Amino acid sequence: FFSILKNSNHKFLFIFELDNENAGLPQLLQLENCLVFPKNNTFQNEKWVRELAIFQKEYGQDTNFILTGNAKSAQTFRKIIKHKTSARIYLQGYWLAGKKGL
Repeated sequence: FFSILKNSNHKFLFIFELDNENAGLPQLLQLENCLVFPKNNTFQNEKWVRELAIFQKEYGQDTNFILTGNAKSAQTFRKIIKHKTSARIYLQGYWLAGKKGL
């Protein structure tokens, strides 16, 4: 996905919620424009997410947010994006604590 975004000159930012032992993965994979946060459920805290710098600017209908990973974290981001922007949102949750088979 990164190569498609980069080769087509799209602006992008990857935001990762990772365990400490995986925090270096974006750099190892040579991904650019990445923010890494510790996996400590802060992404599920709506007030904390709302204060992130990315939500302090305006986004129009030509902006796309692609959310994947922990379903609960992605839903928190989706709720804030819907409230603050008119951007398009694509969401695919891949895991949820205590659930099998998402």
